[in-house]
Amino acid sequence: MFEVRDYSHRKSIKLINTTCIICLRDFKIPKTNKGQIITCCAYCSSVAITLRKVKGSYYLCSMCDKAIFRTPNKVSNVERVYCSKTCANLGWKHLSIRRGIGKKYYGSNWLEQRRRCRDRDNYRCVDCGITENEYEKEMSVHHVIPFVYFSDYKEANKLSNLVSVCEDCHRVRHSGEGHPSKFNVNKIVTHYTPTVKMQQKEKAQEVYSLLINTDKTLAEISRETGMSYSGVRRIYCGKRWKTLYKVPANITNRRRCLRD
Repeated sequence: MFEVRDYSHRKSIKLINTTCIICLRDFKIPKTNKGQIITCCAYCSSVAITLRKVKGSYYLCSMCDKAIFRTPNKVSNVERVYCSKTCANLGWKHLSIRRGIGKKYYGSNWLEQRRRCRDRDNYRCVDCGITENEYEKEMSVHHVIPFVYFSDYKEANKLSNLVSVCEDCHRVRHSGEGHPSKFNVNKIVTHYTPTVKMQQKEKAQEVYSLLINTDKTLAEISRETGMSYSGVRRIYCGKRWKTLYKVPANITNRRRCLRD
C-alpha cells in the first residue's frame, strides 16, 4: 500500500484539506497548491497519468494529413499538429503560413480553384470513387506536383495540377515517396518575404562592396548605408558576415587612416 503524501513536517507551510481525485481520500496539501489537481500517493498519480493519456484525441498532421493521437497536454494549438520532427521542420520552413494562424496559404485564387476542381471531378474522389454525399463532407483537393515546388501560386493551382480526393486517399498519396519528408529540398521554393536577417545580409554586401571598391572612410560608409560604425568596422576587419568574402577588406583595401 502506498503511503499518503505528508507535508506536516514542513512547519512553515500552511496546509489545507483536499480530496484525491482517484481514491477520494482526504489529505492535506500546501495552501500554495490550492486549485491544482493533486493525488494522494504515487499509485493514484500513475492512475491519473494513464487516464489523461487515454483521454486524448486524434488529429491530422498539419503537413502530411496523417492521423495521430495526442493527449490534451501535448496539443497547444490544434492548427499546428505534426506527426514527426521532419514534418514540423518542413511545415515551418517551406510552407507559406504567414496568413492565418497555422493555415497553409495557397494563394488568393485557392478557394475558387478548389471549388472548380471539385466541380470538374463531379464532387467525387478520383481514387476510390466515393461522393461527397456518401462521405458527408467536402473532398480534399490535392496538388499532383507539390505546391512548394512552384514560385508562382497561379501555376501551382492550375486545374491540371489539382485532383479531388477523400481524406483517406489523400493520406495515401502523401505516404511513401509522396510524403513531404521525401520532397526534393533543392526544388522547394519559399513563398514568404525576406526576413530581417536577409535584409541585413543585403546591407552587409553593400558595405563590403564599398569597402573594397572605394576609398571612403568607415564613417562615410556607415552614414551612406545606415549601418552602425561598429558594424561596418567588424565587416572591414573580417569579424562579421564572414560568408560574404574570402579575404577581409582590411587586407584587400586597407584604409589610410588605419594604417600603421
